[in-house]
Amino acid sequence: MHPIFQMILTLAVGALGGYILYRLKVPGGLSMGALIAVGVFSLLTGWARSIPNIKVIMQVSSGMIIGSRITKATVKHLKNIWKIYLVTMALFILQTILMAFLMYACTDYDIITCFFSLSPGGQTDMTILSADYGAQSAIVAMMHSFRMILIYLIIPFVVRKVAETDGDEAYIGQEKSDVKPNVIDWIFVLIFALVLGYLFKLIDLSGATMFGSIIGGALYSIFIREYRMPKILSSVNMVLSGTYSGTLITVSMLHAMTELWIGLLFITGFLLICLVVDSLILRKIFRIQRLTSMFICSPGGLSEICLLAEELGGDIPTVATLQTARLLTVVFTISSLAPVMQLIASWIR
Repeated sequence: MHPIFQMILTLAVGALGGYILYRLKVPGGLSMGALIAVGVFSLLTGWARSIPNIKVIMQVSSGMIIGSRITKATVKHLKNIWKIYLVTMALFILQTILMAFLMYACTDYDIITCFFSLSPGGQTDMTILSADYGAQSAIVAMMHSFRMILIYLIIPFVVRKVAETDGDEAYIGQEKSDVKPNVIDWIFVLIFALVLGYLFKLIDLSGATMFGSIIGGALYSIFIREYRMPKILSSVNMVLSGTYSGTLITVSMLHAMTELWIGLLFITGFLLICLVVDSLILRKIFRIQRLTSMFICSPGGLSEICLLAEELGGDIPTVATLQTARLLTVVFTISSLAPVMQLIASWIR
């Protein structure tokens, strides 16, 4: 089958799967339905094919949506979150180190492979960096792919339970707005997002395009006028994101998972610790809303977490800012700690 027809068919399958779970009122149903449908389609036919540069498209559009949430009022709130950032990163790094040594002790993988596999950074960055340090980069890529899929499978159901517990608890930064969607705003914001997204892309870090798009949208919202993107854009983004993740599910990936089951257990355990323990710590220290604390502590992709926060509820500006800071910080921190981890591992064995 021609690649173009494969892409069209993949999108159709993803849209159908997302629509079905959405109609069934499953939390995160648009993304989860698309992921499951495309994953099954990929396994049965091998025809699943992602759109070229789909991540760039999702990052720019997501940045425009998130940027619309950042107004003069939210800026006053955002400048007060540096303490949350420090605590979150300290927890992430400490837990990554401890879990990496535990995985190192329980498997035959080298310490660098374990370290980069469990690091809460972007898949592309961690895979490339791990290769530079002599790790098994294929294993690292597989682990991060599994983590991204796990994010979609776990978070929506956990959030539903949390929402039932919290009731109608309000959160900072997500106020009702009387601003109506306007086509002129969309055009100018798109220009801002594309320009700044491209400039930040030159940094060549995971999430740089989305970060630039967020800044572009935020600058427009703060200094020109507030705007709102059409609601359907968020829905389309959720379907695209789930579809992209579904294309990662292949027969070879499943075969590899049977050999990596111990490592996958560590990934699952690390994710649950971040979601449950870390979010509880943030909630107790800073008195922030539970859903927001869980999204802040979710070590997933920037686009995926922000899209889920947009659909399921959360303080979008805070989540987007802290998730971006996490990705940028992890790249430099993990790179600096890798030689130290190798040295300590050489003493242990």
